[in-house]
Amino acid sequence: MKHNPLIRILFGVFVALLLTLQLCSCGGGSKASGAASLSITWPDQSRLIPVAANSITVAFLNGSTTVASQTVARPSSGNQSTVSFSSLPATSLTLTAKAFPSTDGSGTAQASASQSVTITADSTTSVTLTMASTISTLSLSPNSPSVAAGSSTTLTLSAKDSSGATVITSDSTMTWTSSNTSVATVAAGGVVTGVAAGTSTITVTDSESGKSASVTATVTSSGTTIVDLANAYINSLSSTQQAAVVVSASATNAAKWSNLPATPASDGTNTLRNGVSYSSLTTAQKTAFINLVQAAIGTNGYDQWTQIRASDNYLGASRSGYSGDYQYVAFVGTPSTSGNWLLQIGGHHNAHNYYYTGNTLDTTTPYFLGVEPQTFTYNSTSYTPLLAQRNGMYNLVNSLTSTQLTSAKLTSSFSDVYLGPGKDARSNFPTGTSGRGILASSLTSTQQTLLKTAIAAWVDTSAEASTYQLLYESELASTYVAYSGTTTFNSQGDYVRIDGPHVWIEFVCQNGVVFSGIHFHTVWRDRVTDYNADFGF
Repeated sequence: MKHNPLIRILFGVFVALLLTLQLCSCGGGSKASGAASLSITWPDQSRLIPVAANSITVAFLNGSTTVASQTVARPSSGNQSTVSFSSLPATSLTLTAKAFPSTDGSGTAQASASQSVTITADSTTSVTLTMASTISTLSLSPNSPSVAAGSSTTLTLSAKDSSGATVITSDSTMTWTSSNTSVATVAAGGVVTGVAAGTSTITVTDSESGKSASVTATVTSSGTTIVDLANAYINSLSSTQQAAVVVSASATNAAKWSNLPATPASDGTNTLRNGVSYSSLTTAQKTAFINLVQAAIGTNGYDQWTQIRASDNYLGASRSGYSGDYQYVAFVGTPSTSGNWLLQIGGHHNAHNYYYTGNTLDTTTPYFLGVEPQTFTYNSTSYTPLLAQRNGMYNLVNSLTSTQLTSAKLTSSFSDVYLGPGKDARSNFPTGTSGRGILASSLTSTQQTLLKTAIAAWVDTSAEASTYQLLYESELASTYVAYSGTTTFNSQGDYVRIDGPHVWIEFVCQNGVVFSGIHFHTVWRDRVTDYNADFGF
């Protein structure tokens, strides 16, 4: 028996691997086979791909047939791993490597590479295989951000591979630029700050993939206060309309919101919500309505709100009872510069509850979002209003290992969100440590990052986004992740929950009502500060 060193392969740039393959020709047979020994040197988790690479799948292919494949998990300590291939044919093969954020090679590859190698007897070949980012496209939302001079808004960055699957991004590899810094500046993380009225093109470029994306930001003059805008809307209404829009500060009125469609009566009111329908307003009243909503929700939230309105217009084209104009604004308590008051903005698939002390926003929850269908085209524009929410929860739950999924599985099934409208009492929240899912303290750092991203999909649309995010991240170790149904998000009752000392977010899949297929319901609550802990819930 004779053993000859055959191939050395170095994986460069992101993950260093050294493969030494030997050709074995045994017993005088005519066929030869190779044996491969693989050494992996893992880099520090300081760049995108190392952060995303918690496992690497190495495979040898003969044409389209996988000859041998193994997945190597990042070690819990140290930076060395080894793996061996006991038998490889002496022929031309394709060597591939893919890096995954999971530890078992599941999910979406964050980096990949391939190289043709020819295994030849009695020869040694050195090959360098450079793994490159799988990012194919970058996108920014909202598509047309708006911010007042002196204020800031944060753009949401999404990355996809060539198949449309979401890829993890890293601030450290992103460069942000503004075409007109006298109008708007942009900082790391996509934080756009208005300087003066005008427009500026905001561009982000990824150094790893070379991909970029741009949006045009509009900066407006410093805005009027929220109380001024609230009173401008109230003053535009008739006395009859005002009576429906400004209601007493009671628990009954605060809890009057819904996720159901309702055609307004002739006076613009309905039994499910406070206020009068946008569809019943005059042009001047509609302008005051929009000015208030846009200021309260902010750029990111307003963009999502307009998309959800478009989804109801899309539904209304196929069935009566749906319209994007069936939106309502109401005030629980009278808006003033010193008093407490609740601003409600609601429609079929949205319910916003903003609690103010004077002009200061105190809390944003409860906060309901839904959409049917998931994605659609209306007036030649394509919409996917809850893409960030769907991807946040999907990537999180599908990063769990089989053992973790067992711990995260709930015994109950869900046809809708558990704490939707009418479920405001704090006694409804589960307590204790049993049956709530898997604690984030037991998740990997990559999984914890996915949990933070999932939370951000909801809180980023709030004017208090950074406050909520910092609070929820500070309590991450005591936060549970749980699910019911399947993790495919293709079936009625597929359900994911984030349950912390403060944060409570639910995402559920439901069968379509107007169209076939799955649509989504979600709710974000805060266990402690819903309605600013007012109204005695």
